[in-house]
Amino acid sequence: METGAPSDLKTWLSGIGLGSHAERFVDNGVDWDVLLELTEADLKELGLSLGDRKRLVRALTGLRQTQPGPRPAARDDSGPNLAAERRQITVMFVDLVGSTPMSEKLDPEDMRDVLHAFHANCAAAIEVEDGHIARTMGDGVLVYFGYPRAHEDDAARAVRAALAIIDGLRAPNEGLAAQHGVRLQTRIGIHTGLVVVGDVGAGTTRDKEAIVGETPNIAARVQSEAQADSVVVSAATRRLIESLFTFEDVGLRALKGVSMPVRLWRVTGLAESIDRFDARVHRGLTPLVGRAAELEMLRQRWNKAHDGEMRSVLLVGEAGIGKSRLIRAFRDVLRGEPHQTITWHCSSSYRNSAFLPVILWLSRALSIDPQEHGSVDRLQAAIDSLDVRQARATATLSSLLGLPGAETADAAEMSGLVFKRKVLDALAATIEAMAPIPRPWSCCASCRNACRRRG
Repeated sequence: METGAPSDLKTWLSGIGLGSHAERFVDNGVDWDVLLELTEADLKELGLSLGDRKRLVRALTGLRQTQPGPRPAARDDSGPNLAAERRQITVMFVDLVGSTPMSEKLDPEDMRDVLHAFHANCAAAIEVEDGHIARTMGDGVLVYFGYPRAHEDDAARAVRAALAIIDGLRAPNEGLAAQHGVRLQTRIGIHTGLVVVGDVGAGTTRDKEAIVGETPNIAARVQSEAQADSVVVSAATRRLIESLFTFEDVGLRALKGVSMPVRLWRVTGLAESIDRFDARVHRGLTPLVGRAAELEMLRQRWNKAHDGEMRSVLLVGEAGIGKSRLIRAFRDVLRGEPHQTITWHCSSSYRNSAFLPVILWLSRALSIDPQEHGSVDRLQAAIDSLDVRQARATATLSSLLGLPGAETADAAEMSGLVFKRKVLDALAATIEAMAPIPRPWSCCASCRNACRRRG
């Protein structure tokens, strides 16, 4: 710790009224070396309430002001940069399967076209997730997530990029198969760990983005254990993303150059929920405090809606104030009553995919795989079984889901606003048909109560 700062973290936390969180800091490996780097997202991850986060941020601001200013890095053209940085990153290795026999089969210029298509596909998927391509090595790509730009969900970004790389090869493969008689497959390995980043080397061989540590080496070994067109992650990475994706246990593997066996997991796809709150629920929830009035208000609105009076509630508030926690508590209150919960989550990672939360929910709710042929017929059967009271609901929802064989001519001729209106109408009719409670009562209040008592 620098001169002028307290030496005992627990004592310092107690001095600012946050001593009760000291054990939580210790359990998560937070000490003076990383304390000043904590962000608002990190404090949420630690489970601090809004008020405690504000108190800690204010205290950290004052602590930073008491620290000596940063010393200039001792650096010249012949010596290393001494201002190295220690941080946790996620490293991804992408390898083109069968590149050696492919290069023997193809003319060098044709092989160059193949590699260009491979690298372009990788770059497009990585850019969307704000990853950093550190190096391309012919048939391989080394990617960093968390350096030089860090995000709170870098591990998840890496896995999404990996799945997108595999999925993105379908389009170029059609052209490459027709032109060169080859199809591209890739295997991807991902590992998360601590590294030191900074200049390594000297003169013209200096690498200004070098990463030192075992993390890149383990990621490379994990990649070698992957099958064609699959993504394999280490246990360290899986712990960060376990509720966001589905996995198959590959088992313990002895990796070359790694002293202890490493448990590996194959990523099989996205989990049902892409909401970060749901992803963290398995870690346990703190008690809900000071929200009795809000819960009672929601309960009253629910009772009125149950009586046939249309009610809706718009819950707004600044990030981290507990909106999702309040909704979860209200859902727990309704656990014993007949109801159906429909949850749609937006994500900045899918900001270019219109209606994606709706598409994911609708596919699950109606058991439809948009990639399979015959899905339009299954959608029609589901709509008929629900008795959806909306003309051309099947055609509208087929266009929304992008089902093979869907009638898209009408959608193409519509303006965006008209198509959006039709989609909303079709969704409203579908949700109404799914409702587990009867249609709004048409009789008086006393009769409604009598009907309820009779079941």
